[in-house]
Amino acid sequence: RRITVRNDQTLKVTNDRTVSVSHDDGLYVRNDRKVTVEGKQEHKTTGNHISLVEGTHSLEVKGDLARKITGALGMKVRDEIVLESGGKITLKVGGSFVVIHSGGVDIVGPKINLNSGGSPGTPVPTLRPAVLKALADYDNGGPGTEGAEPPRKNVQEAFDPPQQDKVPPQRPGRFSR
Repeated sequence: RRITVRNDQTLKVTNDRTVSVSHDDGLYVRNDRKVTVEGKQEHKTTGNHISLVEGTHSLEVKGDLARKITGALGMKVRDEIVLESGGKITLKVGGSFVVIHSGGVDIVGPKINLNSGGSPGTPVPTLRPAVLKALADYDNGGPGTEGAEPPRKNVQEAFDPPQQDKVPPQRPGRFSR
């Protein structure tokens, strides 16, 4: 079933709202999208979560930021990386660590190698997301308009079955001449 709204649409739910989709769900927004949650927001993805930002991605956290990764963490940056801390920066692996603080740099480990080889490793590569396309406007002569339903007048009509051409029932009777 297809619903086309030609003007602005506002939906106000004065209590809880739940939507369950038994298969895929797609959303295409041609302009801006804004979401405000005045409480806690939770999100769970059981498969891959792939994002692509073709502009600037800015995140401000006014509390702690914690990430736990059971695999590898890869980061590849074209320019420079700057980490600034008001306290200290610590890199730790096992019992070895490097701490950078305002009083100096502490390097602790069973053995410290300077300019002795090793390899830098390779960052984990990124994945590209699938891109959603805008839906064709089927009610304005777009493809597939043959036999398409006429636009509905209100929201209730979207849930009513389309009206069929009705022929009045024929009454059995006698023909007279």
